[in-house]
Amino acid sequence: MKAKLEVETKLELDASGFEKVVSSGQLKARIEQVNYYFDDHWKLADHASTLRVRLTPTKKPQVTFKTPINTHEGKRTSKEIEFEMEKELFRSIIAGEKDFFALLP
Repeated sequence: MKAKLEVETKLELDASGFEKVVSSGQLKARIEQVNYYFDDHWKLADHASTLRVRLTPTKKPQVTFKTPINTHEGKRTSKEIEFEMEKELFRSIIAGEKDFFALLP
C-alpha cells in the first residue's frame, strides 16, 4: 500500500466539450474504465472523501481512498491510499458474497 500527496485539476465536460478538448490537441492515450464508488448514506462525500474501485481491461481492480487534509484559497490537498485487488474478489463483493469494508487493510 502506498500513500502520496498530489495536485490535480478536474473538469466536468459534456460529450461535446470532451470532443472539443480531444480534437484541440494530441491525445497520448485513451483508457476506458469503470469506477465503482462505495459510500454509506454519503458519509464520505459529506467530508469530500471518496472510496473507489477502478476497473480497466488490462489491470487488476485498483482501490483508492482519497480524503482532504488541507484546503487553502480554493485548492484542496488530499491524501490518497491505493492498493490492487484480485478481480475474483471484486466480483464477489459486487455479488454481495463478501463485505467490502471487512476486507480493507
